[in-house]
Amino acid sequence: EIQFSNLKKLFPGPSDELDAIRLDTNHTLSYAGHIGALSVVPRVGTRQTFYSRDAKGERDLVRATFDPGMDVSVKFFKTYDFYLHAAGLDINRIRHIFTPTASYNYRPNPTVARTVLQQFDAIDALDKQNFIRWNFENKFQTKERGSGGVLQPREIARIIPFFDTDLHTGRLDNVGIDAELRPYPWMGIETDAAYNTRTGKVETANADFYLTRGKFYFAVGHRYVHEESTQTTAEIRMALAPDWEIKVYDRYEFDEGASKEFEVTVSKVIRDCIIVDVTYNRRDGDAIFVVFRLKGFPKASFGLSQSYRRPKAPAAASVRG
Repeated sequence: EIQFSNLKKLFPGPSDELDAIRLDTNHTLSYAGHIGALSVVPRVGTRQTFYSRDAKGERDLVRATFDPGMDVSVKFFKTYDFYLHAAGLDINRIRHIFTPTASYNYRPNPTVARTVLQQFDAIDALDKQNFIRWNFENKFQTKERGSGGVLQPREIARIIPFFDTDLHTGRLDNVGIDAELRPYPWMGIETDAAYNTRTGKVETANADFYLTRGKFYFAVGHRYVHEESTQTTAEIRMALAPDWEIKVYDRYEFDEGASKEFEVTVSKVIRDCIIVDVTYNRRDGDAIFVVFRLKGFPKASFGLSQSYRRPKAPAAASVRG
């Protein structure tokens, strides 16, 4: 994984700001094996991050980290004879898959201390670590009647509580949960939260609702980061005609009581092979831009416009200070 960023962070003071160019490379090598019923996945990772400026703005530097670890898990299954055919639901038995996982994560001191770096996000705050994350994944699957009346499997819920044990101190550390509910194939609800036992604060919390019905798509989500941000993001996308589509996107910051970004995109298919996007964006200022895409590869374009993105679950997150 390679990430290039031109970063800037502003503060209330007229001359207070952080800025730097950051090039981050993260590589992980793993091997999936089994010992009896246990799944064992050893892994080793390395991360090199270039910064154009340090915290004092005097020099560029490269920070390196080494991240070995191992995941050990086992699966348990049970099927319940539960049937429900009401309110549009088609549930024919429920299968519960329980997967407890112990994930060991170790990192010695990085080659550059985080106090030397400008702090923009979790990548800059990386420090030594020695902890075990305990995941308890619960998946619930059912079978629904598809075309021709054939029963097809579908996942309807996924719930993962987790907690960390810090091996440096022996204390319980982060506690959290990640949940996904899909009662219908066209509708989903996702939520996750992480609680820091050392500070007694909820560090992050996210909630998302989305649905797709034909050519209509709607999604809304709420993001909370302790002492940083409380935002709601929403997107509506619908077809106005066979060759026309409109998308409206908005990001609202509750701490400031203002919309941080608003965008409208109108898309038109021409000559049955090219999609033309005309976008109006209001963030730091007003901007209008035009993007051409191939209809056969609609996602292969310059990422200029905004789209609703659901967050990455904390139980699967690999970045930890």
